[in-house]
Amino acid sequence: MHSAVPLEQLARAHGFSLEALAANRAGQIHQSQTSRGKAKGVGCAIFFFVLSFLFAIGGVGGAVFFYSELHEPISRVDMNGVYAIAGGGLLLGLFAFLAAVASVVSILRRRKLYERNALEVFEGPISKTVIRQSGVADEYAYDVGGRRFRFLPQQGWDLVQHGMRYRVYAVRDDLLAIEPL
Repeated sequence: MHSAVPLEQLARAHGFSLEALAANRAGQIHQSQTSRGKAKGVGCAIFFFVLSFLFAIGGVGGAVFFYSELHEPISRVDMNGVYAIAGGGLLLGLFAFLAAVASVVSILRRRKLYERNALEVFEGPISKTVIRQSGVADEYAYDVGGRRFRFLPQQGWDLVQHGMRYRVYAVRDDLLAIEPL
């Protein structure tokens, strides 16, 4: 059983080229896939670093502003408020900083996999899943060969036929290419 969808259309909808698919078939990761894979997650890390800075500055700045509005004699309750504002901002900043560090560690691990050409191949009947949550965009996923691939483009997901056999080329949880068998 073959897909009625042309391979070019399937490739375009999933964001890979036929040249990249040929490289994957030969056991290699195409340069375009490596570039995209190595860049994945950088925006998230930057966001958390900026957020940590803003929380820390906001907490300390808020505490300084609150303190400057106090009149002598300053009560113990008011000073506790100053400490709470500064400490809260610094604590939130620390959590955001730890999230940024975790993102950087994940990025470095992913980059090593791409540098080592850690291409994996999964084959078998595909199971399509859509996860609907209120207030959040739908999430599209495939299960094939014992692996789940999430956050797929809806256009590509729509083209794949549930239950049909496919071959998926991947690095970790990054789907690089897919083709019908």
